[in-house]
Amino acid sequence: MTLRFKCLSAVILISFLIVNSPADAGEAEVSLDRSGVVVDANEASYVHFTIKELRRQVELLTGYAPILFYDMDEALKAAAVEKLGIEIPVRSLVVVGRTMAGRLAAIEEGVRPVTDQDPGEQGFILNSMRTADGRDMILAAGSDSHGTNYAVMELRQLLMESSSGLGVPGDLDLLDKPNMKMRGMFIHQHWKYNYPYCPWSWSADEWKRVIDTLAYMRYNMLMPFAHTDNIAPRGAPTIAEEEYLADLREIIDYAQRRRGMKVWLMESANTLLDSPEYTLLPAERRDHYSGDWGWPGKPEDPRSPSMKDPSNPKDFAAMMAQRESVIRHVPNADGYGCIDSDPGRKIPWCTSADFVDLFVGYRELIERYHERPDEVTQFIWLNWGWGTEKKEEDNWRNVMSDWVKRVKGPRDFQLWLWKKQAPIAQELGELPHTSRMTHAVTGGGCDLGFTSIHYDGIRKVFDSMAPYPEVDSITANALTYLVEFPNIFFFGKYAAWSSRDRDAGNAAILQDAARHFFPANAELLAEAWAQLVEPGSQGAFAAAERIEELLENNQAGRTGTIGSFIFPEPTQVFQDLVRMLHIHAKAERVRERVDHKEPIHEVREAVVSYLDDMLQWQRTVGFYGAYGPDKQVGWESFAAIQSPDPRTVIKAWEQTMEGRDDREQLQRGIVKELCERGYTHWIVFSLVGQHLWGYRTQGFGGFLPSNKFNTQKYIDAMPESGKIGLEKQVAQDWYDWYLRVFGNTSP
Repeated sequence: MTLRFKCLSAVILISFLIVNSPADAGEAEVSLDRSGVVVDANEASYVHFTIKELRRQVELLTGYAPILFYDMDEALKAAAVEKLGIEIPVRSLVVVGRTMAGRLAAIEEGVRPVTDQDPGEQGFILNSMRTADGRDMILAAGSDSHGTNYAVMELRQLLMESSSGLGVPGDLDLLDKPNMKMRGMFIHQHWKYNYPYCPWSWSADEWKRVIDTLAYMRYNMLMPFAHTDNIAPRGAPTIAEEEYLADLREIIDYAQRRRGMKVWLMESANTLLDSPEYTLLPAERRDHYSGDWGWPGKPEDPRSPSMKDPSNPKDFAAMMAQRESVIRHVPNADGYGCIDSDPGRKIPWCTSADFVDLFVGYRELIERYHERPDEVTQFIWLNWGWGTEKKEEDNWRNVMSDWVKRVKGPRDFQLWLWKKQAPIAQELGELPHTSRMTHAVTGGGCDLGFTSIHYDGIRKVFDSMAPYPEVDSITANALTYLVEFPNIFFFGKYAAWSSRDRDAGNAAILQDAARHFFPANAELLAEAWAQLVEPGSQGAFAAAERIEELLENNQAGRTGTIGSFIFPEPTQVFQDLVRMLHIHAKAERVRERVDHKEPIHEVREAVVSYLDDMLQWQRTVGFYGAYGPDKQVGWESFAAIQSPDPRTVIKAWEQTMEGRDDREQLQRGIVKELCERGYTHWIVFSLVGQHLWGYRTQGFGGFLPSNKFNTQKYIDAMPESGKIGLEKQVAQDWYDWYLRVFGNTSP
């Protein structure tokens, strides 16, 4: 026997022994190639939907979808199943759900029992095993259908992360359950900027993709600010309005049936676009803020017709008519509610009881028109507080206590100002009916959308809830959803989900998140995200270059459970990240040139390059001024989150300008150069003002001169009283400053 033949025989023998030896759970992989799935036919619809995704996932790799069984005995006996004249072997089984787990346990020893307490509400077990007759199995089951669904979702992700895409470890043994019972995501649709970043621009199908991504990040409630108060019919809705409401109903149905999620519809407190002129405009051109900011709050002053007074019978009837139309056309939402301000604001003479009257009326409409009235939650995001008391704490307390007395059915108080409001909820015994609203923790507030990573801030939010263990609901928010995934992922799948390590290092969290997007390039994606908060320009430029090369060669690889749902295409994540890496790197390059004491023309060149990229991103996103006429974007906060020093460019420029007498000349030259590149003058004016002149935004909604409002005549027309008096002073400051810098020229 030749040496070559002996070696070949040895290889064959070893291969035979590996394939046919009894599987040790710690040494073998359980493969879903030629497998079956057994599930109760009466399992929840969303579980069947996720199983369908699982089977399709396997079919794409093998050409064969796992055989579906509804009977445990049949599944256990089936060694193969004939399909279209082909014998398909069933080498392994995925046992899904508590019912089938119980049937397997009655037959097979060693099957982990599933009870109400173990793993618990929404919790799941996911483990691999081998039966007495030698068949590989994966058990994916929860104490309830939601837990079972999460088990199958987790199985899908583990398969995608494996090298083959088809197997899980033979010693797989997971138990997972949530810390927070309700994990919500608030998405604001009233700010109208550019596709695909703006939620208002999404189609019904794209909203479904957002729901898909949220579900795989373990969120179970979506709260869209869905423009239903923009559609305020004076009678029957138009066909166009009915189409919008029909899409909304379809989106809600998808979330409930396909993903097991709840949907709560948010509206404004008392803004209602029911004037005749609004019916002549498409909904996308109806400006929710047009009548919100100009009223000083005196009874004798004219009030925008879109701002309603619940103490006025005519206005109250209009608000009831609008809500009736919404509930009749969208009778399937799980919750209906509002924010008590912005858009909309409290009427100074209205009592807390006048405000609560609205919810009493809304409950009557829910009971009359809704498909499941007893299950519907009414909620309120407590912000400014309605009432005539001088202290906002007293107004919050009065609204909550009066609500408890007079409004029937399930309720939820969304508390934003947590340190002040949580003690009131505790005092009233309402903590079980309370949620934490965390606006601007996972996403932007009133700045341009940007990928940020601030896990410590999210941890602090959850730490602040520790004194109130009765609160088991929390809501995150997203402004530009498609670029905020690192924070959204951490908030949902780590911070709100107890078995995850909330204190894990950033690198491990980013790596985990990246695997859900592009498993084959998870390391690159995680590293690129991490570079957004690293000092120095070289690392960010290098990461951007690697991603550009990957995109150019179409090497993004297969998508994960989240990445597969990103629109317009999954690589949008990479494309946007390249832009942001360049912005961060160029900000760091400004600092580096200043630190190295390079000549002023080199520093100026770096500053202009940075500002140019900022303006290109603004043009892409289109957010500047999107939430009302001439409201300022915080350019500084846009760049701040990403750099180790929150004011990298601003501080570097101040350092360079120290002792120079040509500062104004240099800055005017930068403005002129950027304007010559085609950017809108007043946007350049604000950008350069905040970065180079040290001008600060004046809080939320600060005014600035623009194409629309740039004259002293506008400022003179602004009233003196209330919040608008402050805005008048802000506008005057802007205008005076502009004239000093640019002279008497139109911005």
